[in-house]
Amino acid sequence: MIKVNEKYDAETLLETLELRITTARLKVLSIIIPVGAAVSISSIKRQTKGVNGITLYKTLKTLEKKGAIYKLFDLSGTAYYAPGRFRASKQLQTYIHFNCPGCQKMIASPPQKKFTISLPKGFKARLVALCVWGKCAICRKKESHLMV
Repeated sequence: MIKVNEKYDAETLLETLELRITTARLKVLSIIIPVGAAVSISSIKRQTKGVNGITLYKTLKTLEKKGAIYKLFDLSGTAYYAPGRFRASKQLQTYIHFNCPGCQKMIASPPQKKFTISLPKGFKARLVALCVWGKCAICRKKESHLMV
């Protein structure tokens, strides 16, 4: 079982999740794991040349289903994928992502330990992923220089 904040590599993760080690899975995980933020589908496609589209989407779906990654969307509907290493826990996990439309970066915070949300009766949440939209420090700085 992978522990919170434990460093791991793609092969170790696939073995832990009892998934066959394939080139496509290794490529996808080697892109997403080290970033520390969500990675857009277009960036994943660019970096996985040699993996056909159908294989890529099946790989992403399998990794998502097993909890190795999770998917979220920005305001324009673009899919992003982030490491799901903390989902090995049985507890409800809450992630907050900060999305800057200026540079199109999606920055992840560490999982939130304390978070309160009211759920409909009988509903059992597995994951809460929040996305906060705004401008990152770099884009705000560029914007302030344009106003001078």
